[in-house]
Amino acid sequence: MITCRPFIQHLTIRNIADGALLTLFLAIIVLPLVTDVSLEETEKRKLAEPPKFEWRTATAFPKKFDAYFNDRFGFRGVFIRINNLMKVKVFGRSPIDKVIVGKEGWLYYNSDKANDGISIADYRGLVAYTPKELDGILANLRRKKAWLDERGIGFVTIVCPNKQTIYPEYMPDAYTRVRPTGRLDQVMTLLKQHPDVAIVDPRPALLEMKPKCLVYLKTDTHWNDLGGFLAYRELLNVLRRQYPELKTAELTDYDVAPELSFGGDLAIMLAMWKDFSDIPVKLKAKPGAFDGVKKLGKALVFCDSFVWAFHPYLSNTFATVVTQDGPFDAKVVRAHKPDVVILEVVERYQFRLFK
Repeated sequence: MITCRPFIQHLTIRNIADGALLTLFLAIIVLPLVTDVSLEETEKRKLAEPPKFEWRTATAFPKKFDAYFNDRFGFRGVFIRINNLMKVKVFGRSPIDKVIVGKEGWLYYNSDKANDGISIADYRGLVAYTPKELDGILANLRRKKAWLDERGIGFVTIVCPNKQTIYPEYMPDAYTRVRPTGRLDQVMTLLKQHPDVAIVDPRPALLEMKPKCLVYLKTDTHWNDLGGFLAYRELLNVLRRQYPELKTAELTDYDVAPELSFGGDLAIMLAMWKDFSDIPVKLKAKPGAFDGVKKLGKALVFCDSFVWAFHPYLSNTFATVVTQDGPFDAKVVRAHKPDVVILEVVERYQFRLFK
């Protein structure tokens, strides 16, 4: 008598194995459809979208699908994070050239590699302004002031230092400095000789506070709220030359509260924001600290992202604050008719002093 039970069992086992293999194959096919949204923030770009197949563009489909697959394959974010974690935590090296891994958990932005202004070459003293370029900055700021003076509008410029300017001690030893000064020193030296052009240099105030409390974020490009407040206070000191009725803001007007948080924008670029910690120092105005304070009318601030740490304090000085990302623009001034124009420029964007 012939029995088929072993044969049936063999088929069952084989079917299970085939089914498992098919499931794995389907999973591999489907995994690219799993979108890791966090990578768009990490890589600061839009990830490739799934391409639509059309006969008229059929020849371009393989290239588009390849770009989509490379951006979206399953667990890509996990693999990137593991790779970055090994390089940063084990070897102390950055996996991307626009982020510098410094000492004691500090991260720095290499804007030179990101084509986002000059910071590292400036820090190292490898670049300098020519006398002609310095004359160009002075002439440009004077032109703006004269144009605004004709319209009864005040004008002040503030340059916000790069993080390595205030905290050079945590930069890697490999980034040696050829000269201890940078282009901002040249600008400030020049403009101190020409007091008709109002410019704010917050560096001395930041350096004075530095031994007492952090003024920049360790894992972010920017300063913290305390650093922003110190810049605002220096800005007020300059504005009071034109408007002596302004209240002098003091740190005692605020409650200072350091908080522990995840890493900032540089840690996000590394896909490691949860592997770093930071201490944003928050300031909150005490009740009644600015009651009855006389405010100026409208401030128009041409700015970059550094403005946001001192923007809240400006509302204690101006009834209306309008921000405009980018360099000075006369059309925007005409549209808003401000009482004061503030040109805020981060150190790596000094090219805006020419515009």
